[in-house]
Amino acid sequence: MPIACHPFVTNCDFDIPPSDPTDQTAKIQAAFDTAISECVPLWFQAGVYLATQLTVPRGLRLIGAGMGGAVNTKGTVFMQPKDFDGSLFVNAALPASEWQHWTQFEHIHLAKEAGGIATQGHGIDISNPIGEGFRFYDVMVEGFPQSGVRLRRGGTPMWISDLHLFRNGEYGLDLAKGGGDRAHCLSIERISGDDNAKALIRLKTFGDLSEHVSIKHIKSEAHSAGRQPYVIELENIYQINVDIEHIGGMLSSAATPTADALVRIVGDFTGSVNMRSTYIPGYKAALRDHRTNADAVEQGRIHPMLIAAESWSFPNLYGSRQRGGGL
Repeated sequence: MPIACHPFVTNCDFDIPPSDPTDQTAKIQAAFDTAISECVPLWFQAGVYLATQLTVPRGLRLIGAGMGGAVNTKGTVFMQPKDFDGSLFVNAALPASEWQHWTQFEHIHLAKEAGGIATQGHGIDISNPIGEGFRFYDVMVEGFPQSGVRLRRGGTPMWISDLHLFRNGEYGLDLAKGGGDRAHCLSIERISGDDNAKALIRLKTFGDLSEHVSIKHIKSEAHSAGRQPYVIELENIYQINVDIEHIGGMLSSAATPTADALVRIVGDFTGSVNMRSTYIPGYKAALRDHRTNADAVEQGRIHPMLIAAESWSFPNLYGSRQRGGGL
């Protein structure tokens, strides 16, 4: 489909009607591929678009009409059938050394149909490192059997923000990297999410002396018993400094008995954690170290709950407790 002097293409150019109850996977994939070949953004009007799995080419700029939700139900929703096992958005196959650059998701909502038997699949699953220009702008992901967004191999830079992640079967945002992968300038901010099964955010297998992690402006809510007992989970973290700042939110009366700690340490940990202006009433501890099955209060390393204008630092989790100035 040749595009002449058009600043963008839309779903209408590919005969993809909004809220059609039939599977639109093939037409949506053709729209993705054409937008890349013609070097133009792709816009979808408000509606629900049913698809099983879509391959996101490197460089795609996908724009919707909003996330929708309880206040404004009109938005651009990509809906995956309830019984399909697999991720909704995956990256196009790239050589292992290539990066997922210049890919942007803006003002869209990814959802899994409720009530199915699927056990596998993420909303967005990227298996190559991300790089410059990879961005989210007000993206909601909810209801997937595994995690809402999974980025498997780090990135340089790795800037993640403006995500809203609800009721996913493992984590809202799941970040990892393997041996030889890099994750320079890892910044996570303006993330919100409720009732993900294990935690809102997980970082797994990060760390070398050139890396630094900043996590800030996180809104977490838990409304159901057993859901989101932790806000952040740190698993196998080596040598790096993790700065955590401005976590807020709430727990319902149903969720409070199973809410454990804002931050959970799992597996190996040889880095340091700094927490500042971090408070959600009802959590039992600010940090729990599951290597020792004790919270930081029991080990004399941190106050049971941080309050505004206080800063706490515990290098390697075993240094003397330090109390610093606030904001």
